[in-house]
Amino acid sequence: EKHLLTFLKSYTPEQKPGKRYQFSVLGMGLLGYVLAECYEKPYSHLLEEKIYQPLELHDTLIDIDKEQKKHFAQGHNTHLHPTSHWDFDILRSAGALKSNVKDLAQFLRCQLNLAEHSLQRVIQKSHRPVSKAYSLKIAYGWHIYGLMGQKIYFHDGQTQGFQSFIGFNPRQKRGVVVLSNSLNPVNDIGFHV
Repeated sequence: EKHLLTFLKSYTPEQKPGKRYQFSVLGMGLLGYVLAECYEKPYSHLLEEKIYQPLELHDTLIDIDKEQKKHFAQGHNTHLHPTSHWDFDILRSAGALKSNVKDLAQFLRCQLNLAEHSLQRVIQKSHRPVSKAYSLKIAYGWHIYGLMGQKIYFHDGQTQGFQSFIGFNPRQKRGVVVLSNSLNPVNDIGFHV
């Protein structure tokens, strides 16, 4: 936390906010930090209360205990050599979530309005574009890609030894989750599916 706050005191953005879209892992991490400070709760508790419980995500979490660690996949680099896991510490919202295909499929059902929950209005709002970047439109947490006359909403991610892709087509009510325990890219698989 001390290093983060010291960095922020001296940081000057390269451009004015709102001028041009650029995804920022630091920005996502900072958002979670600020939310935890505002609610005066650990970020993991906020997620449990505000997202996991309402969407019924039973195997999505940040902190894992010894028993859960036994079921946690080993990550690999692009040459398929084992790697260590990243620890996100203060910037947990930058990529510390751990989940599985079952929970992410449930998350997609909620995005597609195929599952009952209390967050439908918020989820629909998160789908609205707020910016543009190259051939993409940008929504809250989603990139929107036009593909063969269809809108594909997606987000991808990477940590040490892992790649992920989650995407959906709201018109066709279809979604896909691709999780890999190697650093080899998976976006092409997600878009193909």
